[in-house]
Amino acid sequence: MANEILSLIERCQKGDKDSLILLLQKFDPLLNKYSRMLNYKDGEDEKQDLVLEFIKVVKKIPIYEDGFKEDKVAVSYINRAIKYKYIQLSKKSRCINNSEFSCEYDIGNCEDSTENKFILSELINNLSDIEKSVIKLRYFAGLSDREIASINNISRQAVNQNKNRALKKLRQYF
Repeated sequence: MANEILSLIERCQKGDKDSLILLLQKFDPLLNKYSRMLNYKDGEDEKQDLVLEFIKVVKKIPIYEDGFKEDKVAVSYINRAIKYKYIQLSKKSRCINNSEFSCEYDIGNCEDSTENKFILSELINNLSDIEKSVIKLRYFAGLSDREIASINNISRQAVNQNKNRALKKLRQYF
């Protein structure tokens, strides 16, 4: 059957759920490939993220444009979209993993909140002034690197370097 993928996409865009299920089955190996490569910590959300992206792509794919006359064009379009989503998710995952650190001392289990504040202030006091500012603005105020850079009159790269240096120092205490 010629242009089977394009006809499934067209029916899916018109609201046919069965055609979406057929498309998901056809592209399941691709989704499995990239979900295995993501390697999330919890191990469950990889494929769901990619399936959601797949559904968005299928709903928005411009099949009525001149270039979409054959299945191979649509398959290539979907493949690239899923690959880009994989890259985006892997960067996000890597960024989260780099900024997290574990601590053996669980501050949350302390009964006295003044003890929590004391421990936290002692840890932060061991950082340089710029490191303190970056950590407070990033993790307590929730500002972006660009906002922190403009507040401290430094570059975004300097914000990132100071953040990483401060996190490394804090890891050493634990």
